[in-house]
Order: sequence, then C-alpha cells, then structure tokens
Amino acid sequence: MERIKRINRICQAFERVMPNLDSLFDVKYAFALADECGRILELCAKGKLYEHLCSVNFAPGGTWSEDKVGTNAIGTSIASHSPVVILDAEHYCEPWQPFSCAGVPILHPAHKTIVGTLDLTSFTEDFPENAMLLTAMAAKQVEVEIGHQYQLERLILEQHYSQHCLSVQEDLLLAIDRDGQIIQGNVPAHQLAVFQLHRIDWEGCLDRMESYPCGKWTETPMPLSHGAHAHDPWIGKIWPVWYQDQWVGALVQLPKPPGCQPRLTVNMSISPRRETPSPAHWESAVFSPKRLAELQSPVGESPEWRELLQKAAKVAEHDVTVLLHGESGTGKEELAKYIHEHSRRSDKPFIAFNCAALNHELAASELFGYSAGTFTGGLKTGKAGLFEAASGGTLFLDEIAELPEPVQAMLLRVLQEKQVMRIGEYQSRPVDVRIIAATNRDLEEAVRAGDFRSDLWYRINTVTLHLPPLRNRPADIPLLAAYFLRDKRGHDGIAFTLAPETVQCLVHYHWPGNIRELKNVIEYASLFADDGLILPDHLPASIRNKFERQPDRPSKDSVIPVSEHHGLQRIHDEREHLLAVLHQTRYNISKAARQLGISRGTLYKKLREYGIET
Repeated sequence: MERIKRINRICQAFERVMPNLDSLFDVKYAFALADECGRILELCAKGKLYEHLCSVNFAPGGTWSEDKVGTNAIGTSIASHSPVVILDAEHYCEPWQPFSCAGVPILHPAHKTIVGTLDLTSFTEDFPENAMLLTAMAAKQVEVEIGHQYQLERLILEQHYSQHCLSVQEDLLLAIDRDGQIIQGNVPAHQLAVFQLHRIDWEGCLDRMESYPCGKWTETPMPLSHGAHAHDPWIGKIWPVWYQDQWVGALVQLPKPPGCQPRLTVNMSISPRRETPSPAHWESAVFSPKRLAELQSPVGESPEWRELLQKAAKVAEHDVTVLLHGESGTGKEELAKYIHEHSRRSDKPFIAFNCAALNHELAASELFGYSAGTFTGGLKTGKAGLFEAASGGTLFLDEIAELPEPVQAMLLRVLQEKQVMRIGEYQSRPVDVRIIAATNRDLEEAVRAGDFRSDLWYRINTVTLHLPPLRNRPADIPLLAAYFLRDKRGHDGIAFTLAPETVQCLVHYHWPGNIRELKNVIEYASLFADDGLILPDHLPASIRNKFERQPDRPSKDSVIPVSEHHGLQRIHDEREHLLAVLHQTRYNISKAARQLGISRGTLYKKLREYGIET
C-alpha cells in the first residue's frame, strides 16, 4: 500500500489540495481518495464518522470497486466514467446503507483516462444538498495539481533526453514516464514497429525501475512479455530519472534488432530553403498538441536552423572558444545555452554577462573580481568575479564588441594563461572556464577600424557560428509563435491558438527585431484575445498594415482548416462540415469559430453563403 501511495501522482495532488478545502468541512463529512481500481489511498475523516467508516473497511487499503462490493460512489463512478450520488439504501451492501456518498472520477491530464476517484461521504441525515458540487470542485483542483506535476515531470524527462540523444547514434533511445508512456524517441512513431517493443514486459520493467542506481546507465536484461522467446534475451540500458527524491521516469536505450539495415533517423519534415510554408504546414505546426509538447528551445526546423544546431552540437563536444554572430534578437544566448547543455560542462554553471551594460571599472570588477579595500563602498571581504563563479562551466560574454579596450587586454590574458587576477591583488588564481562570445557587429571590420583588439579577435575566433535572421527562416515563424503561446492561458483557462490568417500576417512580416520582436508581438496579441483565438486584429497595427498592403496576399476566407487538435476529419462538402461543427458545439458561434480556426466574422459569412440559420 505504501508503494502504491508513493508512486501515485494523485496522492501528492490530494495532499496539496485538501488543506485549502479544510475550512469547508467539519466532523460530519469525510473525503476519500481512491485509485483507478477502487482501492482507497487516503481518508480524511474525524470522530464518530471515522470510526464507523473504518468498521466497514472504508479506509486506506480497502477495495471498493463495483465488482467487489456492488453499487457505491467510488466503484460506480469508475464503472460509469461519470459523477454519481448514491443515497442510503441505493448501496448494495447493507452495512453501508446508513451512509450517502458522492463520487467524481479524476482524469489524467494528457490521455483523459481515469486515474482515481474522489468521494464525499456522510451519514444520510448530514448529507449536504450541494455534495456533488463540493466533490466536483475538489476533484477539479486535484486534476489541476496532477496536470502541473505531470508537465513538470515531462520537462525534466525532456531535459535528460536532450542531454543524451546526441550521444546515442545507432541505438533506439526512449524517454518513458512513470505511467509507461513514451514521451520522446529518436525515431518516428511509424518506425517503432521495427524494434518490436511489444516483446518487452514494460509493466515489469517499470516495477523494477526504482531499484536501479540514480544518475548512471545500468545494463540489464529487459523483461520479456508473455509469449516472447526466452532464448532470445534482449539487453538494454536504463537511466532512471529522479526529481526531489521522486522517480519520474527513465531513459531506455535498446540495440537495433538483428537484420535491421540502416540506422533510423527522425524525419523533421522541414520546408524547402527560404520557401514560405504552406497553409497545411501552418495548421500542423500551430494546432497539434503533440507538436507543441515536442517543441524545445532553441526552436526551429528550417534547413538553416537545423544545420546550425548540428554544428553547435558538434562544437559542444570540443572545449573550444565559440563566437556567435547574428543580428540582435536572433537567439544567441539560447544557442549558447544549447552548446553548454550538450557539453561535458553541462552540470556546471552557465553565467551570462552583457559587456555593454557597464563602464570600464565596473566591467573589470564584475569579470575579474576585486580584493578587500579596493573600492570605497565595496565589500570588505572582496568579491570573486564571474570567471571564478563560472569556473568549471561556461561564461557567455554577450555584445563582446562593446567591451572597453583596457578590459579587452585583461580578458586576453585570462584566455591565454587560464588564470585570473582580482583587481587590487598580485596573486593569480587558476580558472577553468569555457568562453562563448556573441556580437551583432562585424568584428573583423572593428579590428580594421581600431575599435577591437586584433589579438583578442584571433583568440575568440576559433569557431564562429552565424545565426540567420528570422526573415530568412519563415518556416520557423509558426513554430516559434506556437512555442511562445504554449504555456499561456486566456480567460477561463482556454489555451491560445492562432487563426490561419494571423499566421499569414506573421510569416509575411520582415521582423527587424527577429525572435525577440516576435515574442513581444505574441505577448501583445495574447492580452487582447479574450476567447483564446488570436486574430489579425489582435496584432500590432504595424504588422497588420504591412500584410494588408501586399497585393498578392491570399484571401483569408479561402481556407477553412480543420484542427488536428480536435480530431475532426476533413470533409469535402464544406456545408456539411460547418453543420457538423455547429452541431458539436451546440451552435455556439465562438466555440465553432475557434474549433475551425477562423474568425467569427468569417464563420458568419460562410453561414450566410450556405444559407445556414443559427
């Protein structure tokens, strides 16, 4: 029982929710939490009610599934997949008939299966009229808490997966959560059949996962499912992933099956170089929940960006100085973090410093530190600089072209000697720091103009990576916009989506401020999209007007996309399609427009065109 409670997400969520609801209840009411099999995990009750409940085995460890004890709120709500109220004599078991109960299923945030049930129980004479409302409210809060925990665990698994995926070239690598769901893999889903994953007893594998050592790969025979050939053992590697003393999932590395010829690689489905993406690409990029969940920073799948990330990953393996060159807002700091996270220094500090933010003395003291008594008003004990703070890790020097010339000379010495001397001291201190510098200026031209030291230029120019401006990678604009919207919610918790005509506006804009400007525009638009659908009218006028002045822009009424998010099938007859969506949304125009991915005005126009009355 303790193990079930430890690995069950709903117990943790229940414990966080109940203190907030404690003031609503007294000794007359009891709350019970059960898992998807009807086994009671937690019971909150007091006094006489608690004693009576325990006397009929309504306590942690007791099983109240409908097939075991007949009609009851826990078992019946699970069997019917719906909230229920069971009053006194409606209970199948006679000892339970003095009580009345309300049960509400708790759903998993991702696949919407039942993961448990919340039950409110009292003696019939004390049963409140609003029992179902109170129980449903508490169950919804438990679901929200489960969702928060689930998203956090996914992010942790994704982070570990990204750290290992480049080092696994030939084998299959999977990130599996503690529910046994595949979160990420290095081959497309349709190619997984080649690996015959059905041979593995995944339930048995998960049961053993907590026994593996934390923080290291363990080679182990994979348990085979019933009917698999026992004489054909499969040896795999497992890396358990933990967070705050809680097992959240694992990475599983499996060898290629015998006879598998080429190494399987992920099909990125990228658009042709510098070609504006089609409406179908916008639809899949913006609306697919699976697609949104897979997006990771730095975001991009255009050929230019993929090529850049491949170079960055290769550079990360070698401890060399890197110079990132690109326009302001192109994502230089994100790329520097990507290099750091894929290097052997990933478990050490990553520190970013803007060289243009401080004058000569302050920049020098921040970078190199100072001894006690050097500055009036400084720390009496002195201060370590950023080189010492980042020792073992990575120091990112942004806008390095703006570094004062005297500080350039001091920086050059540190790079050459691998030692730093605090201001006011005469004793060098060894440091082990990787330097990643960034600039939006032409440093070679700055050297010729005498604004940047040539010797420092040659020292930091070991590897230079050029970041393309956003206008040169239009295929990535829908992905970036969706990424910035992924964790935002509008009124009533509605997730934001982009209308196709809005995506057209974004793709055809020239983006002088690059990714930083796009992020600000999405932030702006989300403030005004009350119903969750971002239309062109919600964008800043400067972007909207530039698009409307284009003579060859496509008509915004020419396409009614069907969102993959809602699982509708594309229907050739547009009128029947509209009627189906209206019927599904009970003729709620706002919901129908959001589900179709068009504006309310466009939907009304289509309804008038086809003679559909609302």
